[in-house]
Amino acid sequence: VIRTIMENEMSAAEARHILGVQANVWCEYIAAPQWVEYMVLPRMAALAEVQWLRPEQKDFEAFRERVTRMKAIYDLHQWVVAPHLFE
Repeated sequence: VIRTIMENEMSAAEARHILGVQANVWCEYIAAPQWVEYMVLPRMAALAEVQWLRPEQKDFEAFRERVTRMKAIYDLHQWVVAPHLFE
């Protein structure tokens, strides 16, 4: 998506200022660390995929398989994870 935006909407001079990606958690107040975990897990894994893989390597089903294996790590640390990919 980012590469598409850069190719279609930015000049090469503008695009050279894009150094990477980021994922913000926007909110007024978060009452507990578990709520932050819920908001960012497994989104951080998805962000890594977007940043590290070339467009032709991106495959949602392959990502879903990898992130499902990562759930064991999330569970080991008792992190609260958004369940959407695992349902």
